[in-house]
Amino acid sequence: MSQMKEKEILEVYELKTARKVLMLSIEVPPLCTPMLVGNPKGTKGNMLKWVEKIPSNNNVITWGLADLNEGEILAEIKTKVLERSHAEGWGILCKDLPSARARMRDQGIDETKQIEDILVPKDPSLLGSVIFIGDLCFPVIHNVSRGLLVIKDKG
Repeated sequence: MSQMKEKEILEVYELKTARKVLMLSIEVPPLCTPMLVGNPKGTKGNMLKWVEKIPSNNNVITWGLADLNEGEILAEIKTKVLERSHAEGWGILCKDLPSARARMRDQGIDETKQIEDILVPKDPSLLGSVIFIGDLCFPVIHNVSRGLLVIKDKG
């Protein structure tokens, strides 16, 4: 399983435990929805699910995903965000890199990096995290409506 080395778009943590962990409860900021987390009934192409509302304890549940690599995570994030952006008018799809950078600056994100056709904050904590425990990864991807842009012409 890849640990997203130089292409990190998410904060990466690795935890060691002797116990088998199937899900995690993660504290998140209350105003970062909608967010993507591990889907307990996930299959390829449906490994992530949307969380619309954070419970009053500010914790969200994410389920562990097995046999997942960097490319699959990135592809699914991109697909889910583009679908949601189209349905709700988020404006995630930008015509080119300069317009994507300008939109990020408008969102208060000045330092960015491009990975393939995606522009993300240079600081991966602004977009979320993935926690690896044994052979499972537990994703928590927040701020997707403003922290991830897809570039039509990556120039």
